[in-house]
Amino acid sequence: MENSFTKKMASKSDAELQAIITNKSKYQEDAYIAAIEELEHRKLAPEELSLEKQELIEEQEKEHQIQKVQEQKGNEVGGVRLYKDRAFWVGTFLGGPLVAGYLFSENFKSLGQAEKVKSTWIITVITTVVIFGLIFMIPDTSKIPNQLFPIIYTAIVYGIFKKVQEEQVTAHINRGGLVYGWGRVILIGIIGTVATMILIFSLAFLYDSSVQANITTKKYGINVKHEIDYDNSNISEVEVDRVANGLIETGFFDLSVQKYVFLHKDDNTYEIYIASVPGVENNTEALYAFQELRQQMDRFLPNNKVEIKLVVDNLENVVKVLK
Repeated sequence: MENSFTKKMASKSDAELQAIITNKSKYQEDAYIAAIEELEHRKLAPEELSLEKQELIEEQEKEHQIQKVQEQKGNEVGGVRLYKDRAFWVGTFLGGPLVAGYLFSENFKSLGQAEKVKSTWIITVITTVVIFGLIFMIPDTSKIPNQLFPIIYTAIVYGIFKKVQEEQVTAHINRGGLVYGWGRVILIGIIGTVATMILIFSLAFLYDSSVQANITTKKYGINVKHEIDYDNSNISEVEVDRVANGLIETGFFDLSVQKYVFLHKDDNTYEIYIASVPGVENNTEALYAFQELRQQMDRFLPNNKVEIKLVVDNLENVVKVLK
């Protein structure tokens, strides 16, 4: 059996060939076999050496067959990598619903179900918008911890994986198929986090821009200009004037200190946001005065309910609600 050493061994002397046989551990197996074959050609190889050569050749052929089978198997399943169950759990928890959509889509592609990729991304985008839309809608006063949401949607994604892809992924692994490593999963999770943050900031910017576009400011008073900001898509100017008249009649809009108020209407309730100083929620005397103001406004607006919300620094930071 010729190999890459056959011609080289033909040029060696008998002594050199015998030296290779004696020190076979220093030479490659193919060189050792070629040396034996050259000795056989010169009729200098004993029978036991020929038998050893034959055993080595048979072992090489067996290893070649095993390697061939493994390569064929690799082409069938080993060349395809999938994301397993824990990858969905970790990736989604780190990167949010967008990462879950990516993992599902990549698995569908690898499993030969590319027709499901488009619908997967559509569902993913809609779900992401809905989830973060609901999070935005939860008031700051809510006691629901923010950490709860990633746990909930991660558990949902994990359940969907077990129902939709787990059986096929498990079969792939049992056939010797490959799965993606943790390094890739964590990297995708980080990229998903960045993409999700960009999406959140974009939605928040668009929302703020749309809200600000409808914000109108009206001033009341001659010497002291009190201001009422309101969303003209939420409440009419006539209603704003009615509330302002009540604030003037109660003396809240006085002639000495300029006041800033944001007015919002929720169904039949006027929500009056009043800018306050830190610690007002613990000031009994100040709270009593604001409670008196609310009761007086009830009399000026008998057909509506009135809530006074004391805020510090911004409208989202409501420190006290008086009903």
